[in-house]
Amino acid sequence: MPYGPSNKKIHKGDLVDVNHATVYQGYHSDEARMFKMGKPNRKEVKLYDVVLKALNASIASIRPGVKASDIFKVVKRIIDDSGYSEFFMGYNQYGVEYVGHGVGLEINEYPFIGPKNNELLKPGMVFALEPKLIVPGVTGIELEDTITVTKEGCEVLTSTRKDKIIEC
Repeated sequence: MPYGPSNKKIHKGDLVDVNHATVYQGYHSDEARMFKMGKPNRKEVKLYDVVLKALNASIASIRPGVKASDIFKVVKRIIDDSGYSEFFMGYNQYGVEYVGHGVGLEINEYPFIGPKNNELLKPGMVFALEPKLIVPGVTGIELEDTITVTKEGCEVLTSTRKDKIIEC
């Protein structure tokens, strides 16, 4: 992958984003979770709760026949309502306009779950949803799950707990 860990040593008080891929029988999954070396502060918990709400709402909206752009809109609406639009998926001009991407033989594939993709979701599609907030000089929060579209809705394929920032 074109990115990876930094050379920074992790210290007490650091918030750590672990974004990792797993390969099973040649197919990828993509997952991100947040870890805190100690107890998270109120700001971190607040941002985390917004991202978690956006991820859970987007997962709940997935079913065959839904447009990929509608999944993006679900996430965007929650972020906008929270007051963090400026930090959505990056910061200002450095942000990206998607909340997910296909996953399969490659870690990043089509379809992109963004505002301009009106493709209808179909059973068997597999993609990762990864809403994030990046607040310069404060913190960044990212959660990511790999999902497959089923006949009735969807199934989350990644299973690491995400109910809160994991304290270490």
